Amino acid sequence: MAETSAAVLLPEWFQPEDDDGNLAKGSFKIRCLNGMEYLELMSLGTVSAEGFQTNHQGKEFLLKRGLIAWKNVENEAGDVLLFTIENLFNTIPADQLLLVANKAFMKASLGEAERKNLQSQLKSPATPSDSTVKPVSGEDTVTAETPRP
Repeated sequence: MAETSAAVLLPEWFQPEDDDGNLAKGSFKIRCLNGMEYLELMSLGTVSAEGFQTNHQGKEFLLKRGLIAWKNVENEAGDVLLFTIENLFNTIPADQLLLVANKAFMKASLGEAERKNLQSQLKSPATPSDSTVKPVSGEDTVTAETPRP
């Protein structure tokens, strides 16, 4: 099911899959970037016919800003790792880092679109939802406005 409304802006857990569809053991908690972070991210990549592509600094930025926690992440010896930047860049396999960075980018992009959508809705005038129009007969009939909530 596609994410809609403000739910996109909330942090979510992500569990990467390998090329065979097997889930990785660990899960990563990813948050949506705020507006200024999103603007900074846009300076860390290029736009092409395929869309926006982050460079190395952009992926690092996504991991440092978008990743806020993990659980059940282990090193090669099977020891559970604490959530630290050092462990992130020195222990997590590159293919998993790329998947997490890509998920963070998707969340940031969806979040920015949703943030714009929510802002435009907040600026739009309210529309009546419960009012109905009834025909009035007679020339001298006075009607009152329908109260709006």
